[in-house]
Amino acid sequence: MRGDLVAALGIAGKQYVFLVGAGGKTTLMFTMARELAREHRVVTTTSTRILRPNPSQSPEILVQDDVSELLRQLGARRLGPGHRTIAREVCPDGKLLGFAPEDLDQIHDAGVADVLLVEGDGAAGLPLKAHADHEPVVSVRADMVVAVVAADAPGGLLDDTHVHRAHLARERLGKSPDARVTVADVVTLFFHPRGYLRGAPGDVAVFVSRAGADPSDARVLAAALNAADQEKVLRRFALGELVHGERWVEVWTHPPAGPS
Repeated sequence: MRGDLVAALGIAGKQYVFLVGAGGKTTLMFTMARELAREHRVVTTTSTRILRPNPSQSPEILVQDDVSELLRQLGARRLGPGHRTIAREVCPDGKLLGFAPEDLDQIHDAGVADVLLVEGDGAAGLPLKAHADHEPVVSVRADMVVAVVAADAPGGLLDDTHVHRAHLARERLGKSPDARVTVADVVTLFFHPRGYLRGAPGDVAVFVSRAGADPSDARVLAAALNAADQEKVLRRFALGELVHGERWVEVWTHPPAGPS
């Protein structure tokens, strides 16, 4: 089923959104940016580092290490609806270095974008991660957080080929490298005090990615996350497979009584 990811995740009306987790954050961010840019001025960036987007992901990249000058350049353009990516600098490995939360707050306050989308951590392209002490990097003023969880995270080994910072995951789960990741393990890492939701505001949406191969796996994972959500911060679930950044499977509202 195809649809609007912005509506599916409840992004409409939000101005300052962070994406965290593993299993397709960057693709999701640029997909949402493309949808939003039809009617809004959209800026994408990161509070850590991201791969440099290709032209199909972001038509314009502006690199500037002086935030005041960056704002001057963005403001001087007086652009209408559209999408651009900003970064502080280009790293030696080609990745884009982003901005600290206080700088992001300043960029948001300046009104140079209708929507500011920020990738708040990295996962090295792996389907699951254990967050380090400094992650995720999310502003306390964020409107909402979109937490990305891969439907195919369960089943893989708890090693470095499947889990970003696998040593931390094993430590928190009390398991060995040859153990298989379970749904319960994903839930534990997600809700860990130093996990996916650390620093998140009360409005969180979950995108269960890589759901196309077997949507039933995504439904099981979404239901397990919902059942463990004791503080009821997970407002909405979208289960999807981003194929060329376009397709999602179904949407659940909170509490997910079933697919809508």
